[in-house]
Amino acid sequence: MKVLTWNVNKAGESRRELWETVQREDAEIVLLQEVTRVPRCLLRDYQCHLIRPRYFEGHNARFSTAVLSKGLVDATPYLESRLDWLDRIYGERYGWIVGCEVTLKSHCCPID
Repeated sequence: MKVLTWNVNKAGESRRELWETVQREDAEIVLLQEVTRVPRCLLRDYQCHLIRPRYFEGHNARFSTAVLSKGLVDATPYLESRLDWLDRIYGERYGWIVGCEVTLKSHCCPID
């Protein structure tokens, strides 16, 4: 399995070289921080889950955190951790840590 993670510094559709790199790398899962828009060309190959993080003052950021997957994305909010500080940030600071479940087609169990 190939995973790509990148802080794209408020990248939108106009950053063509960035999106070409993502396509060329052909990762099963792509995790992007500070994305303003995911181009349609990627949405043909990936399911996309976007969250706009909430700042400490309560307003949302102008960018999103994105999970792109070539498999199914279950965006039901959840995260279980043994680390109290992580659970606190996840609960209080929506969108800075994204919890979702990804099921890749290549890793699915066959149905009898």
